Amino acid sequence: MITELNLQAGTEILPPANFSLMTNHYLAGFTDSDGYFGISTPKDKSSKLGIRVRLRFVLGQKDPTILPKVKYEFGGSLYHYKSTDNYLLELSSLLQNLKVIEIFDKFNLNSINILAFFKWRKPIELFKERTFNRKKDC
Repeated sequence: MITELNLQAGTEILPPANFSLMTNHYLAGFTDSDGYFGISTPKDKSSKLGIRVRLRFVLGQKDPTILPKVKYEFGGSLYHYKSTDNYLLELSSLLQNLKVIEIFDKFNLNSINILAFFKWRKPIELFKERTFNRKKDC
């Protein structure tokens, strides 16, 4: 793809840089543009409350170049939707979501997504607090 872009642009376009996403603002900027923080509560008869809380961090792109790098550093599942030719990276496990919180606590979002992020992280913070308090009581 880069070779094709070089020909179209008439100049050399460098390949993506090799850096850790945990050390700079890149992912925050990317998320400001193309990120989504989702909370769903599907019914779950095995739960005491009758629901399960599902938290997702999603990045979507037409060009998948950066998504495998995010997947490598954070985990998650990468999907390709052929009907729209879009790629979607979804992070939904507790460990993956904790990494997302770590990066955005360090490198702030600068769009309306910051409000979604704070709402999204609240259940995780409550879970961590509850787990910590249980360990103290033992």
